[in-house]
Amino acid sequence: MHLARIKARRKAPGARHMSVARAATRHAAILAARRQRSRGVRLSEARLNGNLARLLDEFDLLAGADPRLEQRRAEPHRDAERVARRLPLSHACSSEAFLGIARSRGLRSQRSLRGPGVPAPVTRSVEVELDTDDHVFAFVAPFRYPDQVAGLRIAAQIEPNVSRRSVATPFDSGGLVAHCERADPSEPVRAFLDRHELPVPDYRAYLERLLTCAFASPWRYVDGDDPDAVCPPGLTGGDARRHTFEVRVHRELTLEDGVLAVFLTAEMAVHDDVADALADWRLPDESVRIHPVDPSTDAEVSASAWGGLSAECKRFLDAHLERPDDE
Repeated sequence: MHLARIKARRKAPGARHMSVARAATRHAAILAARRQRSRGVRLSEARLNGNLARLLDEFDLLAGADPRLEQRRAEPHRDAERVARRLPLSHACSSEAFLGIARSRGLRSQRSLRGPGVPAPVTRSVEVELDTDDHVFAFVAPFRYPDQVAGLRIAAQIEPNVSRRSVATPFDSGGLVAHCERADPSEPVRAFLDRHELPVPDYRAYLERLLTCAFASPWRYVDGDDPDAVCPPGLTGGDARRHTFEVRVHRELTLEDGVLAVFLTAEMAVHDDVADALADWRLPDESVRIHPVDPSTDAEVSASAWGGLSAECKRFLDAHLERPDDE
């Protein structure tokens, strides 16, 4: 009986016209959704480009009021443009996290790692608080997040490939919550973050401006020294991460051709998953940096590993960026 009713419906006058109408309505809804997504992308691009123009103008006003910064702008350092253009991305992590990167051949966001529909933990991370937990993070600088044991250097040339799902900020976004002080504490943290999000890779124009004016040499930024001006304006406190540029990529960052170097302890380097990843990335021997760890306590393990990781990173960057002997 049920089958007969279905057949009757199919033969009923106008049934086909109703089906066509529903299909047309659905198609129109899909097109509208696509237009809305496209409009959202354009609005986002307009916001990011507007932020970049505003931050450049604000910094120019700051530099114009300081004879020292104004002099540097008039006579740019010979290496500022090259360092700003070529400085690779960095990602430092624990040994466990690096094994995950090796297995997936890429970086994945906290939300992606939790899985679809899985709520954030009761103890909210800084990223959950800022609604950035569906991004992966990299610094445009040496390794700056302390007490890690492994890391990656990722070529700046990958940025155009991920530009439509990436943003940059002239500071470590996580530092806004607990470490840095904003000039207007009444402004919501997320609003401050929104005002400083910049387009990728065009944010490097702002990075070059800061390397030119705010530092006696762009190598001072690479070394983690403080700038000679408040950078970015309106943000103080914290450590070098306050003025370290960050790039956030939505959901994941695959590493098929972008890995310049990896930094590992000897114990990690012989792990099967890591060995397979290194083979896939086809890195030359000099780009696989093994730093020794030979301590006797957990605290010494952490200090030794971080010290070795930082030292190897500095040696790699000096060579990659062609640091002059007099710098």
